[in-house]
Amino acid sequence: PKYTPLTQFTSPATEVLLLKQQLAEARQTCLKLERQHGQDKTEMAKIHGSLQALVKIQDHLGNENKSIFNSVSTLEEERDAFKEEAKRLGSELIIVQEDIELMNTAMSCCKDNLIIQLEELVEQVKVN
Repeated sequence: PKYTPLTQFTSPATEVLLLKQQLAEARQTCLKLERQHGQDKTEMAKIHGSLQALVKIQDHLGNENKSIFNSVSTLEEERDAFKEEAKRLGSELIIVQEDIELMNTAMSCCKDNLIIQLEELVEQVKVN
């Protein structure tokens, strides 16, 4: 039977050579893709490791945030209790100040009475 080329080739040898060349190129492309796939897998593994590290950091930060929130809540409660205590002490201070004013007034009255009694005594001594 007579050879009928599949494409524009003039002989079977030319077509075989071109097919061998295409096969070699396909093998090279395949090897290149396999290397690239290996590199991609390595990169993906690195990225996966980095993501896991980021998740751990995120969890740690979440725990730190909870701790800070709890500390702030505790401080706010203590601040509120301190404010209440300050109000209570302020009220007590006003009561003490009023008591001191009453005592000062009483002392002043006593002093005035003593002065009057002393003046009366001095008058009696002069008369006698």
